[in-house]
Amino acid sequence: MRRILDKEFQPRAYPSGRDLKRALREEHFDIILLDLGLASEEGLDVLRYIRLGRIVPVIIVSGRGNAEVIEAGLNLGADDYVTKPFVPAVLCARIRSVLRRCADDTKNQTPVSDTEEVPLLDNLFLPSHRLLISGGGQQHLLTERESHILKILCTKSPGPATRDEIMRSVTGTGWDPSARSLDVHICRIRSKMASAAGNRIAIDSIRGIGYRLRRVFDTALACTDPAGHDGPNPDS
Repeated sequence: MRRILDKEFQPRAYPSGRDLKRALREEHFDIILLDLGLASEEGLDVLRYIRLGRIVPVIIVSGRGNAEVIEAGLNLGADDYVTKPFVPAVLCARIRSVLRRCADDTKNQTPVSDTEEVPLLDNLFLPSHRLLISGGGQQHLLTERESHILKILCTKSPGPATRDEIMRSVTGTGWDPSARSLDVHICRIRSKMASAAGNRIAIDSIRGIGYRLRRVFDTALACTDPAGHDGPNPDS
């Protein structure tokens, strides 16, 4: 695999999950190719570790091709799954595709400053005033940390914000899996947003990663007007 990737990328190889974890604490990588049959550690456990506060894309490259293992890997946050044996050109194409997709997600992120008014459907979020204003004009006050977290979610939308990056931004320290403070803040933000916007704005929990702000738009309905003209096709 190193010989294949050397032609286009700058690969680093690690013989065990322990070695990879150590490298992740010290270096930045654009993408990880993860075998499931690692020395001394199950590859899916390594994937769980990677997804604790990291957003680096992961492609599983494994000889295990049964549907249950593929589904488990994708559910744990793998971006793609390549079964051995593979065609070298196909593996490189999969890598380019995942990197391109991640670059597009990053490009679509819009920074939010404290001075901006952030439209959330027919509601407004004012970070500098820590206010959510509903379409009817009702004001919902956020705490300083709630406002900071919501600002991060707005900036990352439509992509997810990891627990680690939220906590580092809010407290200056990384996310502690044993602490529940972030979950409590998210719960309170959800409650205030429900009061302001009903169920039209959601904060989704992304298992093993973090949270994502999602605007729930109304569903278009097909209908026929009295003159007999068909209404819009909801699938168009």
